[in-house]
Amino acid sequence: MTIRNRRWLLCPLLILAGATLIGPVQAEDWRVAYSQDIYAWSGAMAVAEITNDWNGTLKDGDDGFLWMQEVATVGYGPFSIGYVSRHHAEYEFPNALARGFYYEANDVELDDRYEVEAEVRARHYQGEGLSLSWDFESARANQWSITPSITWLRLYRLIWGDVSGTMNYLDADHWGGDLDVDYGYTEDKIPPARALDGRSYGDLYSLDLAFHWRWQNYQIDYQGYNLLARIDWPDMPGTIANKNWQYDNGALTTDSDYFVYGYEFYDDRVLRPPRVHTLRQQYALTSELDITLRSYLNRIRNGHELGLRWQPDTFAWTLALDSKGEAFRVGMHHRRVQIELLSESLNISRSRLLGVQFGVVLVF
Repeated sequence: MTIRNRRWLLCPLLILAGATLIGPVQAEDWRVAYSQDIYAWSGAMAVAEITNDWNGTLKDGDDGFLWMQEVATVGYGPFSIGYVSRHHAEYEFPNALARGFYYEANDVELDDRYEVEAEVRARHYQGEGLSLSWDFESARANQWSITPSITWLRLYRLIWGDVSGTMNYLDADHWGGDLDVDYGYTEDKIPPARALDGRSYGDLYSLDLAFHWRWQNYQIDYQGYNLLARIDWPDMPGTIANKNWQYDNGALTTDSDYFVYGYEFYDDRVLRPPRVHTLRQQYALTSELDITLRSYLNRIRNGHELGLRWQPDTFAWTLALDSKGEAFRVGMHHRRVQIELLSESLNISRSRLLGVQFGVVLVF
């Protein structure tokens, strides 16, 4: 990556650096915190079943989304530095194609050949790195606060692009496809799989933002990721081609001698990671009871949870419903600990909508 490619990042970095010089640093204790945030949706099958080689019950939904992030931070006053591990995936595909995946993954034998014409769009990355943040707070306690963060991740996993065409399936020995592909990857998923050395890496740079505001009985909390962001991936493996293959009795037919019509390459690419937003609104009905509305906003699925928050003492208890996903959220909050679970089934391994939040803070 050249110096010119980094210029877009200089402005927010200078703003953050300037804030550290002119912002008031209050005398506070050191703190150490750890948090884990998971939000996953799978239209075709339970999230855990898809990760278990599609071993489960097929549903009638489309698309898939995953947000999984772990953060360990050390902070003093308004300043924090953290280690971040993030896994983010967005897949757009019709249920008809998911059904074909299910047949192939489970070696289902059909009486008639199953054929589908479809398109898949993927935005999938995984990596780890560092995040620097600075809190700006109102003079009046808990009235408002804003926290910008600069995040850098070293990425080691990538699937990014489009695949369209036709696929057919009869049984484990009779299947194939004719696909137009234009995608980058760290592991080629489409036959014939391209062998790689496994040493391809990229970098994600992003400006994230947290915001809190309270007015009388109402308060709002927002968290946005990748608001200004880019992925620089030098020598990214990719393929732009037509791939055609057909297995008959477990062997390639003569019409499939040439798998790839196009080219495979290593190229310097700049990608735009998708934004992810969470928004929590809360209105106090009494001194102990609040009504809440939590929203998860992304390009694959917008989820909204309506619920109640009850705090009779130092502990707060939450219960909410995502009516679209028919999933319940239950949670416990303390000043130093937070635990929440979202699922549409008591057996979370059978849930297509799954959320987990855990956080702990230690003050010295």
